[in-house]
Amino acid sequence: MHVDYEELYDWQAIDVFKKIVSKRWNEVKNSESRQRRYNGLREGWVFSAVADHLGAQEARLCSEDPPDVEVKLLEGEYRIEVTEALPMGRRPGHEARYGLVSGPAPIEKWVDEENQLLPALVEAFKRKELKSYSHVDIIVVYANLANYPRDASPSVKVAIQNIVDDPARKHMRVVLWRNFIFCTAGLTTAPATPAPGRQA
Repeated sequence: MHVDYEELYDWQAIDVFKKIVSKRWNEVKNSESRQRRYNGLREGWVFSAVADHLGAQEARLCSEDPPDVEVKLLEGEYRIEVTEALPMGRRPGHEARYGLVSGPAPIEKWVDEENQLLPALVEAFKRKELKSYSHVDIIVVYANLANYPRDASPSVKVAIQNIVDDPARKHMRVVLWRNFIFCTAGLTTAPATPAPGRQA
């Protein structure tokens, strides 16, 4: 399926942005959802999940990567990079399409995946840090724990905080949002300057 991103490269009110992304993402076949040409829709979907939490007013997909998304908050414009931290065996294409783990997970599976989440989170940060994304203001890490029977355990929350508090990531903070774990950079960096448009 051909994806026309031009509309999403223009600033849209956040509700309009989310509606466009959702409609087009739902048209993508699940078997094709990890193809490179759909990266923008997948990243737009993940961003849409935290848009309200961030207080987004307008958004657009970015013309060049990095970053993936630009967003207008009350404080100004910010650049967002999207990545994921999923334990082994999870199906990120399916999850990014439907936003859910398949069925309620038993406690035993949750504990196992909760432990796997920590190295996955470290790896997610490493992927971004190796690319020296110093001009990205916010990093959103998709973990998708929505169907698990409880919130992250206190020990895992502390471990996650320790990962985020590493001196190399001193600008990071953790947001636990409806059982999704998102790690975002602080909103105290200088606002982004608008990026030029990209040709389709």
